[in-house]
Amino acid sequence: MLNASEDRERCLLDEVANGDERAYAVLFHIYRPKIYSFIFRISGSVQSAEDVTQDVFAKIWQSRADLVRIKNFNAYIFRIAHNHFLNAIKKMARETLVLQKIENRSATVEEASDVLEKKELLGLFHFAVDELPQKQKMVFLLSKEKGMKQEEISQQLNISVVTVKSHMTQAFRAIRKKLKAVYYFVLLPFTIILTCFFAG
Repeated sequence: MLNASEDRERCLLDEVANGDERAYAVLFHIYRPKIYSFIFRISGSVQSAEDVTQDVFAKIWQSRADLVRIKNFNAYIFRIAHNHFLNAIKKMARETLVLQKIENRSATVEEASDVLEKKELLGLFHFAVDELPQKQKMVFLLSKEKGMKQEEISQQLNISVVTVKSHMTQAFRAIRKKLKAVYYFVLLPFTIILTCFFAG
């Protein structure tokens, strides 16, 4: 047999089950502080306590028709609160893991893209050098690969220092122009496509 307090609660639950919003407000007023304190105690977070409490009472209202079968509402609502809190923790853990994976993948993509870009640019550089006129190519390679000074190149190729300087200037200009053109029209789109492929 129900005591007076249990009888009042039973009537209140039946009214909520029938969609009585005023009865629901009374139930909310009675149990909200209890649920809030419970979640705050186990989480230590005001935000978690607020969020879970709101979720619990939203669940109660959405499933209000089930209240007619509930024998012990106090145990029922605290079990819902506990489950919602665990679900919130699991969701947070999943989101954190996803963020870590995204960050790790982003770093990997950036590293792969960077390595690719350097490798491709080096290949394009050698290609641009190979495309130089023979005299410019010889001057450039003697200077940059052999480390020879302009006077030494002048003596070896039997040309003036002024001519060496002119060949170097023209070689630099041609290489820069070739790299710029090929990079923007070939390498850059390819790098973007590869980055999207890795991110997918």
